[in-house]
Amino acid sequence: MSDSFYRTYQNSLREARFVMLLWFITMTWTICYCYFQGYLTHSEFPFLDSKENLKKSSDSIPMLWGFPTWLVYGVMIPWFLCVGISVVYGLYIMKDDDLGKDPEEEIST
Repeated sequence: MSDSFYRTYQNSLREARFVMLLWFITMTWTICYCYFQGYLTHSEFPFLDSKENLKKSSDSIPMLWGFPTWLVYGVMIPWFLCVGISVVYGLYIMKDDDLGKDPEEEIST
């Protein structure tokens, strides 16, 4: 195999690692933050409380921009950050590799 094949493979492996790391960090943040801020609001151990203590009223949920704060900080902001990071990575960091000539192009010439 040629040197360009290995260079292309190494670039794609680096890009895949970046995507998986970004996905893992975002998934971990979203699950942990939403669990601790959105679910465990009335008690550290809600399963030990009575049902009356677990009921949430709409007044007790903190809101930001019309959404619960756990949703904004746990889901929306990480998604917007991931979109921004992906755009910057795709436009400025990702490398374009030469894949050789197109087989159709070789036949026509």
